[in-house]
Amino acid sequence: MQLTEAQVLSLAPDDASQKAGRGLSGPKKWVTLGANEQALWGECQGSGSKPYQTRVDFSDLTTKCSCPSRKFPCKHAIGLMLMYATSPALLKDTTAPEWVTEWIEGRKEKQAAKKEKEEKPVNQEQQAKRQQARENKVEGGIQELRIWLSDLIHTGLAQVNPQTFRDRENMERRLIDAQAPGLARMVRQLDFSAHGQDFPGGVMRQLGDLFLLLQAYERLDTLPELFRQDVKTAIGFTQDQKALLEQDGLKDDWLVIGQRIEPDERLWSRQTYFYGLNSQKYALVLDYAHGQPSFNAVYAVGSVLYAEMVYFVSSFPLRALVKQSSVMMTDAEPEAYQNLNGMLDGYAAAVGQNPWMITFPALISGITISKPESGPLFKDQEGQLLITSTYDHDFWTLLSVSGGHPISLFGVYNGETFSPLSALAEGTVIPLKGGNP
Repeated sequence: MQLTEAQVLSLAPDDASQKAGRGLSGPKKWVTLGANEQALWGECQGSGSKPYQTRVDFSDLTTKCSCPSRKFPCKHAIGLMLMYATSPALLKDTTAPEWVTEWIEGRKEKQAAKKEKEEKPVNQEQQAKRQQARENKVEGGIQELRIWLSDLIHTGLAQVNPQTFRDRENMERRLIDAQAPGLARMVRQLDFSAHGQDFPGGVMRQLGDLFLLLQAYERLDTLPELFRQDVKTAIGFTQDQKALLEQDGLKDDWLVIGQRIEPDERLWSRQTYFYGLNSQKYALVLDYAHGQPSFNAVYAVGSVLYAEMVYFVSSFPLRALVKQSSVMMTDAEPEAYQNLNGMLDGYAAAVGQNPWMITFPALISGITISKPESGPLFKDQEGQLLITSTYDHDFWTLLSVSGGHPISLFGVYNGETFSPLSALAEGTVIPLKGGNP
């Protein structure tokens, strides 16, 4: 397996881990070093008498270290992978020690046990009762939401005051209790700030999306099958992932083209965007972690997986599950929109299929980046301005990578702004931090 320095650094949980990992990317502090087709390993001398045992599983880049760090991957794992990426000849030993082989075999046994547990039959009667109870709760939350929205519109947005914000928070909590997290998210995002440039137009569009969703849910039985599922997903109903994984997926060489990690109190969510180099389709894989942003699977931006992706049912399939995968190398590059208008046409077609689509992934080529006195500018080949939400550190990264020349920019579009997640230059994917910690 081959790794690049950029791919390894994209796995680091924060800047401090990147810096510490770089400090361990030479052989000076490593007592043993080795690698084979399955794994990468080494023993790093720390402050104690026993060196830290560090290992990396090449099947999914999962790491384990005997150090006390709560960061995943830790600085030792990052340093070991950096050494492998930049100086692979230093890892001469190809016979894995027992503490590495036991870990690899233990992981395989756990995965097999998990698969066996998931394959146990489900009590259909109990499942139907739980589903009906959930629908009753959601219906109660929706009725309260309708009343609140009606009162809000009759009062008028000119009367927005601190009580309006408190009512919004209470409505969000009520919808969470009603097990309608999708509706709760939409209520939380209602922007009543009169200081915004697009007030009241922005919040009226948000309210329109809410009303449209409630009307669609009321007529759920009359809707086409795929659109019905989009409505339920927007409300917050989940799809049976076990059943999905039993279906055949789309096999392809999937480029990890962008990633975003976001905290919500103690819950961390990770959005990983894949691009099928043969199918030219995008796939979004969501992962969650509690307490720390340490996720079960490792997806390095810029790496390529040969994988089978199973899409969630939707009029515009995007979210997917990874059924099986293995890391590979390829020189193929993704197709890109040639200008902003092309991307907007693609977005309009997607929204026409699913009006409640949260983000639209897109790669746009020929983007020129500059910084006049008025602030950062992103323009396409035709001189049209791309409105972005770019963090300062990402802007300077993009400016240095492009050097004033056009580059390809990958990100997600929400109907108003484009949030860059990576850049493609000379066949290399450069990950951006975005809002990541």
